[in-house]
Amino acid sequence: MVNSCVMELKSDTLQEMQLYILFPVASHLKSKELKTKHEVQRQLVDTMNIVLEKVSVHLPDVFVKYHTCLLNLVFDKGNPGMVAKVSEELLLSVMKCMTTLMMRANGSTRLTIFKSHVPLLAQTIYIAAHIAKLEKLRSLRLAAIGCLTAYTATHPTLCSGPGAAALRTAAADMAGGILPGVVAALQEVSVDADNPGHALVVAALNAMHNIVCMVVNDKISGQKDNVSIEDFNHILTVKDAEKKDVAKRPAMKTPEWYSRVAIKLELVTRTLVPLQSHPHFAVRMELAVYCSKLLLECSQTMAPSIPHVLDVLIALAKDEYPEISRFCSDGLQAYFCNISHEAKLKTLDIVAENFISILQSLPRILNNVESNEANQSRPYPKFLNPKEPGKARLYKLARTKIRQSRVKRGTIKLTAIKFAITNCQFQ
Repeated sequence: MVNSCVMELKSDTLQEMQLYILFPVASHLKSKELKTKHEVQRQLVDTMNIVLEKVSVHLPDVFVKYHTCLLNLVFDKGNPGMVAKVSEELLLSVMKCMTTLMMRANGSTRLTIFKSHVPLLAQTIYIAAHIAKLEKLRSLRLAAIGCLTAYTATHPTLCSGPGAAALRTAAADMAGGILPGVVAALQEVSVDADNPGHALVVAALNAMHNIVCMVVNDKISGQKDNVSIEDFNHILTVKDAEKKDVAKRPAMKTPEWYSRVAIKLELVTRTLVPLQSHPHFAVRMELAVYCSKLLLECSQTMAPSIPHVLDVLIALAKDEYPEISRFCSDGLQAYFCNISHEAKLKTLDIVAENFISILQSLPRILNNVESNEANQSRPYPKFLNPKEPGKARLYKLARTKIRQSRVKRGTIKLTAIKFAITNCQFQ
């Protein structure tokens, strides 16, 4: 009854009456008498969501009041993931309402929240990540990931428009302290064998690469693949200015911090590699986007992950779907065209090592020729072309490894290896 009345009101009228409607709702949600009445709480949260969809929140204090009463409904530090034991329907309503609250806050309010209420945002992100990880209801898990993207400023609605750049900077500083934990939770969602369909995997991968590339982007870190004489002279001549810039940088984002985060995220990226053989093309496409963005935007800060990223992109460059194949090939080409000669040689070394690793696994692969691994080496010769400058020694190294490969198990002979290499188009 209340919801239908609210929906009939004009947005201007609701904006004027916002506090008169939502403050009583918030007070009821905090009531001890309703603590175990989850259905009544859900209806109140739905009412708040309907109102918020038609109004704007202009005051940070009002935002915090609404948000706190919603968060308290789903937070319980004594439970796994600190997720309260309430009905799935209530959790779903709260996730949707908190997302709407962030979307409907105006630009200045949103920026103030990201700068001044970091613990509150971190707690919300933590809860949303663990709801996506621990719950079973598909719509709830998707809503939790949507909420997580809203509170990390990676939601599509928040990535464009006035103030988007300032919000992204504030969000990158805020999310730095919780990055490994959040990405690890999303990684577990991505590789969960019991996922209900592909949409959840795609949503988790999308959130992962958006958050990672926001927080550890090469442009933010200031790291470069090479240092010129001009760079060195600049450091000497503007030493005092550089000190001031470093002082303005958040204390935790030191080179040591980037190194620790890179090591932790390498484990996450390594775990995602098997998704390159996922049966659904949308998952493979999102994995390609994840790897391409890491390669093009975070190759310096995420250096430990680059071998895995290259392995995935090279493998998917021969995907059966032309869109995926073309996207991966274009991403690799863009990367090689924009890096220095020294960085290109280092990258080719990584490519060669990945290829050699696959060749050394030929005995196991040939025992299961139906495996997707049997096709992984086919794209590698494209990147080890001896006619291109700098690739001749890599070609020779790979050929040496091929000659050293010998398999004698039952009917599998050296001819079988040669047949596999021929199928890889490695002449």
